[in-house]
Amino acid sequence: MEQTRAGAKQRKRVKKSGQLELFAGEAMPHSRPIDDLRERYLGLAKQQVLELLRTRGRVPYEEVWDLALSYPLVWEQDVKEWVREWKLKIDGAQPRQQVPHLDENNVLVWQGPGLKEEGLKM
Repeated sequence: MEQTRAGAKQRKRVKKSGQLELFAGEAMPHSRPIDDLRERYLGLAKQQVLELLRTRGRVPYEEVWDLALSYPLVWEQDVKEWVREWKLKIDGAQPRQQVPHLDENNVLVWQGPGLKEEGLKM
């Protein structure tokens, strides 16, 4: 996914500037340690966001975004993927809006069981 994103960004830069770049976006080297760190921080951020949603039930998207992106190497696209994965309701969404947006008063609503219902301790 990262390589696809890099390629898309490069195509956008080339189109805007009219100049070709020396290296293809997909050809950029990957760093296994960075990938490992990203996976670690993604897991931590995802756990914290899930706990927040399950505890409170309704959380403004900006708050979820702030929490998730407080971890290094976590991107907004990751948060939007979690919204789809968890099938969260988005209060305040425009018609046909499938992911939350910043500064649009979107509130994420957890629709599964909460932590209290499952008897889990915080």
